[in-house]
This record gives sequence, C-alpha cells and structure tokens, in this order.
Amino acid sequence: MTATKESASKNYYYAGGEKVELDLVDEYRAIDVRRVRRGTKLRRKVDEIVRNTKARTYKTVSIVPADALPAELEEELSRRGAFQPLFRRDDAMIVFLPEVRIEEDRPEYKKKIRSLLKRHEAELTVDQRSYKANVKPKSGRGGDALELANEIQEEVSPDYVQARMLRITPRPE
Repeated sequence: MTATKESASKNYYYAGGEKVELDLVDEYRAIDVRRVRRGTKLRRKVDEIVRNTKARTYKTVSIVPADALPAELEEELSRRGAFQPLFRRDDAMIVFLPEVRIEEDRPEYKKKIRSLLKRHEAELTVDQRSYKANVKPKSGRGGDALELANEIQEEVSPDYVQARMLRITPRPE
C-alpha cells in the first residue's frame, strides 16, 4: 500500500459494488489537522491560512486553496503526512480519511478478509468485532485506506467495504 497523489489508477472507489470514478483536485489541499500538533508554530501557520482564506473546515479536515500554501509549508505538511487525498465527483469534493470499514457475516468471506488483512498486518491496525471491522493504515494516509478498500472489494467483494470519506457538497442557494 503505497498510495501517491499522482496515482491515477487509484482514482476510484466502490459504492454498492459499482466502481465510481473520481477526478483529482489540484487547486485545493485537504489538510488533516490531527497530523499537526496544536500550539506549534506549524499549526499556527495552518490556522492563519485557514482564517485568511476563509477556508472551510469539516471535522478535522481543512480545505485550503493550494496557491495559499507557501512551498516550504506545503513540503513540511507533506512530510508530516498532513494531506489527505482530495477528489471531485460531479459537484461534490471527497476527502478520503485513514480508515476502512468492513462488514461481512458470511464465514467463508470473513476468512478471505482475515487472510487479506494478514498480508498487510504490518501496515494496519485492525479493530474487529463480530461481523464488522475498522481498519486503519498505520501511515495515517487516506490514500492507503482507499487503496485497501478497493483491494478488498476487488479480491473478496464483501457485503460492505469502504474507506471512510468526507463528502463536501455545495450549499443550496
């Protein structure tokens, strides 16, 4: 699991077993503020950009214009893994977060899922209860979660698997 921003082959997810194509958003960045400790100089810079650009913050993710980020700040945030993948689908923007939810109650499929997760166990944190599992890439990257969810769907096709996402739609006028 080595998701990259430029990887066009990963610009999709599955909904109801159907592949949903996505367009990469270049003009904005999704900053996961949990990756930048409060009270630090770096966090103050991020907070200032959010205020100055009147950027929207959704839960723990701020969507800021890419051109508002100085190159050195963008490099530092990237190094810290603070950016999450940002895509567009129709009129919505979608941010993938570092978590995959899996639901399956058929024993033979659960076994296949466990086997697939075991292959990636060094890279994942798995919280499994009965027929549900929440899996988090240790990298903290939403792109890794998206890649894993797609892999599980394509190899196993469980009842439900999806990377956690934040869907941002325009406000009605």
